[in-house]
Amino acid sequence: MGAHQFRFKVADDFFDSIEFGEIRKGDLFVKVDMIKEETMLVLDFDIAGTVNIMCDRCSELYDQETKGENQLIVKFGDEAHHNTDDILVLPRGESEMAITLYIYEFIHLLLPQKRVHPEGDCDQEVVDRLNELSASRKFKGSDPRWDALKEVL
Repeated sequence: MGAHQFRFKVADDFFDSIEFGEIRKGDLFVKVDMIKEETMLVLDFDIAGTVNIMCDRCSELYDQETKGENQLIVKFGDEAHHNTDDILVLPRGESEMAITLYIYEFIHLLLPQKRVHPEGDCDQEVVDRLNELSASRKFKGSDPRWDALKEVL
């Protein structure tokens, strides 16, 4: 019973252990505050650092700052299973649990939805080519193929 605190350094070797992970490199610190009660554990994760991910705009790798918190509740029951994303049920009497995948998932959830370099850091050649392609695809005038369909309506 009581409170316990754990600290982990998450680096490249951690991400290498995740077989199909999107993140391959990083440098983060993870602090886990665990409150142990008779029927459950409450794990509060505090994560901060950088991960090396691919830019959605130019496909070059860059370091993304990430920081955030998450919580996992572990209840003791008759069978091991997941009730929800935040609650894990372990068999009674179990004394160990692996949190590696939870840490990876929490890091992944902290990443922004749109992953791009800071303004001006993208590969300029790729950005210029994207702008050129998007400008050349802008539709000007009417298309006879669609004009024929408009007459049907």
